[in-house]
Amino acid sequence: MLAYQAGPTILIGRELEGLPPPGVRFDDPSGPLSLVCLVYGAEADAPDIEPWEPPPLPDDVMAMDEPVGYWDHFTFAPVSDGFLRACADTIATVSAAPRVVEEADAVTVMATEEASGRLRVALKNSTPFYARPTVDVGREIASVDILTEYPSLLVRPEGSTFAVRVPPKGVTVVEVTLANEQ
Repeated sequence: MLAYQAGPTILIGRELEGLPPPGVRFDDPSGPLSLVCLVYGAEADAPDIEPWEPPPLPDDVMAMDEPVGYWDHFTFAPVSDGFLRACADTIATVSAAPRVVEEADAVTVMATEEASGRLRVALKNSTPFYARPTVDVGREIASVDILTEYPSLLVRPEGSTFAVRVPPKGVTVVEVTLANEQ
């Protein structure tokens, strides 16, 4: 897995023996046997994760009852919200994925890179109100075309960012042509 050379490699899980030192490393402050995030092939800042007190597990975890079916919950070792947030931020940073930089609480972004080098970006609004998020794709934008029928407003990119209207509880899909891809 560390032989992959086409981009960064991010490992999240238990500590493994014999791995080379990563470019970035941070641990979940949950205590013994907690998770670790290792980043290879990319530069990023190691985040500060606030300490927290995880809920205790029973002393003898092997004596715990297993759930009867899928409708019951498994008991699991807790993971801090700060560690999960730090992992998500690190993945977004090193993958150079488009990010919502304004109205991120209301809108989520899903993006794919097409074979033509264009980006297909879907923005989902989780609120019952119109949203006008600003999205940063991290590269200079030549044009943005709206692929969904509604709302049909012109989008004017500025550098690596664009803003678009997203209907209440709806989705707007755009195609982004990068300046170096024309």
